Order: sequence, then C-alpha cells, then structure tokens
Amino acid sequence: MGRIAIALLCTLHTVTALAQADDARWFKVELLIFSQGDPAASSELWPPEPSLDYPDDYRFIRDLAAEEKHRESWPDAQESIDERGIQTLTLPVPVTEDERAEIADADIPLRESAADASNALPQAPNTAATGIASTVSNAETETPLRPTPWIRQPSGDLEFRGKAAYMQRTGKYQILFHESWVQPMSGENDSASIIVDRSGDNQNWPRLQGSVKVYLSRYLHIATDLWLNTVGEYIDADWAMPAPPWSPQSLVLVEPQPASDTLGGSSLPGTGFNVTSPYPAVDQSSALAVEEQGPTDSMTGNAELSGEEAAAEQPIYPWRHAIRLKDRRRMRSNEVHYLDHPLMGVVIKLTPMRDEELESMALAEAQAMAARTEAGQLLTLER
Repeated sequence: MGRIAIALLCTLHTVTALAQADDARWFKVELLIFSQGDPAASSELWPPEPSLDYPDDYRFIRDLAAEEKHRESWPDAQESIDERGIQTLTLPVPVTEDERAEIADADIPLRESAADASNALPQAPNTAATGIASTVSNAETETPLRPTPWIRQPSGDLEFRGKAAYMQRTGKYQILFHESWVQPMSGENDSASIIVDRSGDNQNWPRLQGSVKVYLSRYLHIATDLWLNTVGEYIDADWAMPAPPWSPQSLVLVEPQPASDTLGGSSLPGTGFNVTSPYPAVDQSSALAVEEQGPTDSMTGNAELSGEEAAAEQPIYPWRHAIRLKDRRRMRSNEVHYLDHPLMGVVIKLTPMRDEELESMALAEAQAMAARTEAGQLLTLER
C-alpha cells in the first residue's frame, strides 16, 4: 500500500476518534465582532479600571495556514498541538563541530539519491487517497466520521462576508474579528472559552481582546468577556489605566537552554530546555507609558538591556483605557443574534450540522492531511 494511503488511513483513524461518545450535536459557528461609535461622544460613564482577565479554561481557533508558516520558519522542530489549539515547536539540540566530525567519519550507509528513494512512492497519490476515502465512506461503521473541531474555515464560507465588507466600507464600523468553525456543543461547565486575540504571541495590545463562550444548556447560549482598547479621549489627559494582560500563547517554542543563559523563558527542570515565546520576553509591569497616536505595528523588548535603556525598549501600552463588554444571551439555532453595546457589536449564528456534512468535511480533511504528509516526505527525501 502506498505511503499516502497509509497516511490517509491514519488520519481517518484520528478524525474518527473525535466522534463524541454521547452523540453531541455539532454546529457551525460564525462570529463577527466590530467597533462602532465615538467613545468621546458617548454619555456612558465607564469604570476607570475595569477587571480584565482571561479565563483559566480556554482554547484557540486553529489557523492551519499560520501553523504551516510556523513549521516553515522552524523546519527542524518537533511539533505538537494540544487540545487547546496551542502549537508547540521543540527545537533540536545544536550539533557541535566535534559531533559533526564524528557523524561524518562514521560508516553510515546513505541513499544514492532522493529520486531512487522516491520510486517506491505512488505515481497518482490523489487516486490512492480517493480510493481509500471511498472505501471508508461506503463501509458501515458504528462510529461516524467527524472533522477536527475548532479549525478556522475558509473565508469564502463566511455567510456575513458581504455585509461585513459593506460595514467596513462605510467607515462607521471596524471589523475586529470574523471567523467561522465547527464544533460539538457541550454544557457550560464542559465548554472552554474561545480567545479572540493572539496578544500573548506578539506581546502587544490589539484593539480587541478577550474571550467568547458558546454552550448548550437546554437552549444555546453565548457569554462574552471582551474589551475594547481605546485612546481614552473621554478621560483626563494626564491619566491612564494600567495595561491589561496579554492572552495566553497560542505558539510556544521549546528550545535548548544555554548553560550560562536562562533569559527569555522558563526552564523545564531536568530537560535542558527553555520554554519561550517566539518573541522577546518583556515585563508588562513597566509598560505603562501612553502613546496618543494609538497602537504601533511593532513593539518588541530586549532582555539584554538594563535600566532605563531596557525600559525604553520594552513594549508600552499604546492605549489609555479599555471598555468591557461582558454579556450573556440565550439563542436559537439558524437565527442571527446581535449583542449591542455603545462601542461594540457582536453578531453570531449557530447552524446545526448534518451527519453527511460532517463526514464530508472529515474525508476532505483526511485527504488534505495525507497529501501534506506525502509532500513532507518528498521534501525530506530531497534534502
């Protein structure tokens, strides 16, 4: 059996394992969050220091394109993705010159060429994948196929795409988040909140931060805990609130820990590895200066500097205030629901998924993953 067929079978086993034992109902979720209105023109009195934080039980919507870019950036890293959608890349231990010399001198047989090794690969991998997929699809199995949940769907599948583009063009609204995904629906205590930003990865403060939870408790529900960072034109000019927290990281690098340098991350005892962000580590507590012009595109710190120089290089909170949207709403499926706020809007729709739709998504996912696996094998052989 060809390698791509084997990879496809393994992938199908993975997606089948995701089928819920309790036959949970699956939904397609489309979520649109935007800003609106002028904070200075609002008559609302906002709390000066709102309580802002991320929940302990959280997850991310996985972005497969971003994950692939990370693999390309660190091609030698070992990858794992956990149940929260956090991608961890473990970098290899660097090989010293002496070790390279030992490897070069060792009597290790090598393939004559990558082309010779690739002769055993199927010439029509797509046909092999389709054949296996068709066989599995036609088989009568007790466990239905299910796709991997909480994966960002293509932008072409967004039902609100046209309306969101029109809203953006009017200049009255700014689209801050617009994504869709599929997921099994659980009760409130069994559902993780979905984080809508990646501030923990790039260590800055975007306009929108926070989390959203959707769950099933007799009725469908949405619970929001979002905040909108603002330049604070409605507060005293000489005052600014402390910087809110960054989100947890969705991308973690685990790299060998230098013997004399432990800066930039936390050590894993007994492993010789350092857990870091792919961006320089900084101290949020010293980042409270305010920039009137709003956020900058790049805000990075330098752990090697000290004193005033280090403080000057660390990212600063470029806003002066944050306004919170904490709400809870009961919903019905197949209906568009709107959560209103003087400065924000949340539009959400939950659409029930049929078994045949889920199986089709699972098979398409398996074929795509098998093709990527085959492409990775060919690339490895060519190196």
